[in-house]
Amino acid sequence: AKLGFSVEGLQEYQYAAERSGVSTAQFNTASQRMVRRVSEAAAGIGKTGKALKELGLDAKWLNSLKPEEQFEHISEAIKHIGDDRQGDRVRLAMKLFDTEGVGLVNMLKDGKKGLDALRKDARATGNIISKEDAKNAEDFQDAFLNFKLIIGSVSKSVGAKFMPLVTKLMIKFKTFHEKYGARFNQVLIQVADSLVSVGRFMWNLGKTVVTVASKVSHFIEETIGWKNIVAVVGALVGVKLVGAVLAAGSALIAFIPAIKAVGLAMMANPVGLIIKAIAIGATLIITHWSTVSTFLGDTFDTVANACSSAFETIKHYFFNFTPLGLLISNWEPITDYFGNLWERVKAIFGVAWEAIKNYFFTSTPLGLLIANWDQIKDYFSNLWDSVLNA
Repeated sequence: AKLGFSVEGLQEYQYAAERSGVSTAQFNTASQRMVRRVSEAAAGIGKTGKALKELGLDAKWLNSLKPEEQFEHISEAIKHIGDDRQGDRVRLAMKLFDTEGVGLVNMLKDGKKGLDALRKDARATGNIISKEDAKNAEDFQDAFLNFKLIIGSVSKSVGAKFMPLVTKLMIKFKTFHEKYGARFNQVLIQVADSLVSVGRFMWNLGKTVVTVASKVSHFIEETIGWKNIVAVVGALVGVKLVGAVLAAGSALIAFIPAIKAVGLAMMANPVGLIIKAIAIGATLIITHWSTVSTFLGDTFDTVANACSSAFETIKHYFFNFTPLGLLISNWEPITDYFGNLWERVKAIFGVAWEAIKNYFFTSTPLGLLIANWDQIKDYFSNLWDSVLNA
């Protein structure tokens, strides 16, 4: 429309251009240049007047026609240039259409008859919208633009109402951070340090246990030997414990020779003496098993009590004097505090959100549209059915 084409005519010529290998954008640019250069030639300016004379066309007369008619007369003039002068066709087309003219030569070389055939094919595709449809599309674009602007205005209004609340919240958060941020960061650092200390302690404890176990294993291997230990344990397990229980004093006295025997065997270090000492020791242990088990049980209880006391001391120190321990000990009050804080924040936001939602759905165009969408949809649906029935 801006170039003077009719709505249908522009679409038909665009189709003809695409059929000839020229895109719609290239055709539109070429048409603008043609209209402008024909007008300049009619005014006696520019370089197109000479090309029009060579084609046998009067610039002023051609300028008085619509662009569609100009194309028809220019195509007739180009058609009369013989195929043996293809170079002249290209040269003159470029004078009128610039670089896009090279592609348009194929579209114009068959004259008005060729253009009419291409335009007829365009109409046959059913893809040519009428002037009325184009007007409706333009009206839709205008209405949609207005709708987008209204939505933008509503968004700005809602944002302007909501912004002070968000601003206050950010200010409060900044105040909270200034007041408690350093302390909170310090607690996190202390927690991290405590975790590192616990990890280091467990690592060292593990290394100690491994070292002690290794030394005990080495001692047994160098003296008694693991095979002999397995044999003795098997004998102790397999033999039924029978006999009378002797007094603890006499049992220990009787057990002393076995200890001496083992000591002498270790000093002598021959394998046979060691085995004999083990056998004697095993015999005495079996004979006085109740007393030995009581002794070992008391010893184990003493060690267990000592370890338990040490663990209680460590636990008391951890839960009362370390940041991580204090955090764990007071975990429920801390979670209750932040839970109550979150509930208060949600309550504030809940009131604000209800106010914003109420304002949006009762006082803004988009809100009213959404709130009454079912009624609006039913109205237009009934209206459309009426149109179809009519």
